[in-house]
Order: sequence, then C-alpha cells, then structure tokens
Amino acid sequence: PHEVWLCVLHHLSVSSLNNLALSSQHFYSTATDPSLWTTAKLAKTEANAVRLGSFFKVARFSKLSLLDLSHMKVSSDQISLFLSSSLSTPNLHQLDLTGVDLSSVPPGLLARALTRLCTLELGSTGLTQLQMTVFFSHMLSSTTLQLKNLNLSNVDDTVSCGTVSSVAPPE
Repeated sequence: PHEVWLCVLHHLSVSSLNNLALSSQHFYSTATDPSLWTTAKLAKTEANAVRLGSFFKVARFSKLSLLDLSHMKVSSDQISLFLSSSLSTPNLHQLDLTGVDLSSVPPGLLARALTRLCTLELGSTGLTQLQMTVFFSHMLSSTTLQLKNLNLSNVDDTVSCGTVSSVAPPE
C-alpha cells in the first residue's frame, strides 16, 4: 500500500528520492508525495534562483515546513516573488535567509511574509532601518504572531542587536 511505501521512502535522502522518482510513473507519484518533502535545502544555483518565485507551485513542496535558502544569490525580484508566494503556504514555519540580500525587498511584503514564521534566520541580510521598523511594527500589531526564534546576527548595529528568542505575542 501507498502508506507503507511512504514509511520506507521517508528514510531516503533527497538525492535518492529524486532518482527513485525517475524510475517509473508509480515511483514518481510516490517519491514526490508532499509528506516526504517537509524540509529542503536548495542548491545555490542560478537555475534554482530563477525558479524561486514558482517554488511553492510544485506539488511536492506544498507541505514544506523548513526551507534553507542561506547564501543563495538571488535578485530583488526573485526573492520578492518567493516571499509573495510563501504567503499562501501555511505549512512553512522555518526559513533561513542568512546571507541573502534583502535590502531591496519592499518592507511591507517582508513583514507580512516573515512575521508568520516560527523560526527565522536573517543574519547578514542587509536589512534597512525602514525594513526593520516595519517588521517590528508588524510583529507588535499582529494578533497571530508565531515567531519564537529570530536571528539578526551581523545586521547593522544601528538597526538591531543580536538574537531574539522566545518572542512573546502582544497582549
């Protein structure tokens, strides 16, 4: 049965799942089941950066909860499209954007997309003072704040200071 295959395939690496998906139609549908793809660390390639805006349209990534985009070279448009599409992905809880240049992302989009996460890595992202102000203002006004861990290491000292853990929601 399908459920048994999923239990077995859960122990395979991403590379092995990809290879298995290429072997037959049956294994493609099983190996690309969204329940097997809850975490992802994308290869830092230009091809992946170009496809970032449509990432969540791929069925296998619909239940993705953890995504590592750290140090990926992406344009402002590419990361903005990604953040816009992430708004309709309720399962995404952890995002690592360490080393990704976010300085040109519209502050409102950044705030809406990132404050709904539980764990967020924003070290060395070039955030501007305006982006940080809008981000924290959005956090304070949110009635559904999920953010528990926020890493702001290597962000300009005039903008922030270090790592914040266990952010309490407003009362």
